[in-house]
Amino acid sequence: AAGFQLGVLIFLLIQMVYLIRQNLLHYESYLKFNVYKTMAYTDVLTGIANRAACEEKIAEVGKKLESYSSIWCICADINNLKHTNDTLGHAAGDQLIKGAAEILKTVGFEDSVLYRTGGDEFVMLVFNQSEKDIREGKARFDQALTRYNSLHRTKLSIAWGCDRFRFESGDSISKLLSRADVLMYEDKRRGKEAGGKKQ
Repeated sequence: AAGFQLGVLIFLLIQMVYLIRQNLLHYESYLKFNVYKTMAYTDVLTGIANRAACEEKIAEVGKKLESYSSIWCICADINNLKHTNDTLGHAAGDQLIKGAAEILKTVGFEDSVLYRTGGDEFVMLVFNQSEKDIREGKARFDQALTRYNSLHRTKLSIAWGCDRFRFESGDSISKLLSRADVLMYEDKRRGKEAGGKKQ
C-alpha cells in the first residue's frame, strides 16, 4: 500500500512539473508573439505606430462605423525634409521626423492614434471628437511647433490637412484619408506660394 501511494505521489509530481513546464512554454510563446507584433506595428525611428498598423486600423474601423459619433483624419507632412537631408545630412532629417512625431503627439485628443505612414508622412485618426475639439488640438499643434522652432536651429515646418467622415453620404475611411491628404497638399502649396521651400 505504501509503495502504491508513493507511486501515485510521484506520478502526481511528474504531472505537476509537466503542467508547469507547459504553462511556462505557453507564456514564453505569448510574450514572444506580443514582442514580435509590437515590432511589426511600430515605427523604429519615432516609436509610434507604422503604416501596417494604420492599414489594419482603417480596416477595423470600416467594419464598425456605427461605434463612433465622429471620425476625423489628419494628414501631416514635413516640409523641406529633402532639402535638410541634402544640405545637413540624414541625421538632421531624422531629428526633424522625430520632432514632428513629438509635436503631433501634443495634439492630445482623448481617443486618437498617430501613425508614421511614410518617410515624412503622418496620419492621425481621431474618434468621437467635436469640431471644437479639433480646432483646439490644431491650436496646441501650432503652439508646440512654434516652441520647437524656438529651441532648435534646424527649423521644422509641417503641412496639415484635416477632414471629417461623412456618415450620411456613403463615405469610406479610404475616401476620408484621400480628402485629408488633398487638404494637406493644398496647405503645402499655399506655403510654397508664400515663398517657403516646401518639398
